[in-house]
Amino acid sequence: MRALASRCRRALQEAQDLCQPKAGTQPIAFKHKRAVSTWTQWKLLFERNMTTHWRNPAYNVLRFAITIILGVFMGLLYLNRGGKT
Repeated sequence: MRALASRCRRALQEAQDLCQPKAGTQPIAFKHKRAVSTWTQWKLLFERNMTTHWRNPAYNVLRFAITIILGVFMGLLYLNRGGKT
């Protein structure tokens, strides 16, 4: 158990040493803020979101039910209103 604790302490110390830049080195600088353009990022997130929604049957049933309920509500709201505007 002591050997494991010793190895764990050494690994933690090595990780902390690796997190600190060496003396005299330049900070990392990237050409762009993100790896891909905003449009590409938006498109990928939108596709992932749509795939998630369409693979979820409960979401589709709820969406269908809400559409039917709102359709009936709007139909009853304007029932016998006539064609006067």
